[in-house]
Amino acid sequence: MGVPTEDRKYTLADLLSMPDDAPRYELIDGELRMMPSPSDFHQAVLEELATQFRVYLRGKYCLGRQGPYNVSLFASPDDSPTETKYTVLPDYSIICDRSKITEHGCMGAPDLVVEVVSPSTAGYDKSEKMDLYEAAGVREYWLLDPEKKRLTVWLLEDGVFKNCTVYIGPVKVPVSVLDNLEIDLDLVFDPDRIF
Repeated sequence: MGVPTEDRKYTLADLLSMPDDAPRYELIDGELRMMPSPSDFHQAVLEELATQFRVYLRGKYCLGRQGPYNVSLFASPDDSPTETKYTVLPDYSIICDRSKITEHGCMGAPDLVVEVVSPSTAGYDKSEKMDLYEAAGVREYWLLDPEKKRLTVWLLEDGVFKNCTVYIGPVKVPVSVLDNLEIDLDLVFDPDRIF
């Protein structure tokens, strides 16, 4: 695929045809949205979070996927990439329906999505992207703010994100979609333990 133009609708097939060294894009209703490269601190926080999930998930049915990883929210495993017009790149996803995992990424809504916010993505993650996750049926949505050492969790009830809970500081956070797992935010947010 060449340079994106503004006068056409794109699909997952277009994203898949981009070279590996191309900028990262999300696909929102057929329009490309360039995603900034994450900071080193963002990556360190995400790595610790993914490690805690990975240890828990070992030997279990649900799978974790660390971004950039294509998640086509309103697709099904049988859909063609040429039909898919909504593909996002969550920082981390938990997928408990393995039939959604294809060679193109996750085709359908994950059970849990985590976004690590940065100044350039915070508004998008808290509004448009959150609305997409809600409409697609993501059961649990986490917004992790490493600068403020804050985690905000929404749970989906009757198709709507409700029960917003905010966690600040060194606390262990229960994961609703996974039995008996608590994420240790002290480890996630403490740069001395990460670096």
